[in-house]
Amino acid sequence: MTIVYLRAQPETLRARLGAADANRPSLTGAGTLGEIDAVFAARDGLYRELATEIIEIDRGTTIDAARRAAGRDRRRVARRQG
Repeated sequence: MTIVYLRAQPETLRARLGAADANRPSLTGAGTLGEIDAVFAARDGLYRELATEIIEIDRGTTIDAARRAAGRDRRRVARRQG
């Protein structure tokens, strides 16, 4: 099984979510932008532990991140078929 963690720093998440829909639901009640640091701190270690692949997505667009993830998946499949 492959678990991919698309990881971004809180600053990146804040910038991306700030441009997103204002109706996005809060996870903690603190508001979407206000809760990013706490949620990141609580989850990052677990996500890193569980992930078989970590893709840092601070640079580039979300499309770039998806392409990198898809490229890794294609290479993994090719190795298995190899």
